Amino acid sequence: MFSACPIISSCDEIGRSYKKTIGGKNLFNMLGPLVNPAKPIAQMAGVFNLELARLYTYIFQLQENKRFSVVHALDGYDEISLDRGCENKDAK
Repeated sequence: MFSACPIISSCDEIGRSYKKTIGGKNLFNMLGPLVNPAKPIAQMAGVFNLELARLYTYIFQLQENKRFSVVHALDGYDEISLDRGCENKDAK
């Protein structure tokens, strides 16, 4: 949501400049859903590889009373793929 509303979130400018400098998949992509300051009780997170999906699933399971879904597209994207299959791990 913040990346879609750069006018509302001035912090996004800083993050965007770092992402342009680093390029590609990086630590910011991996830590973002885990350090969400809103601390949601239900969350869907997209990850770019299966190893990271397993790690997110483990971390989310440690949080009590949290519903989650971790999604990984088999073509390597961190979202649901319409043309390739995807893996989904979820729990209540």
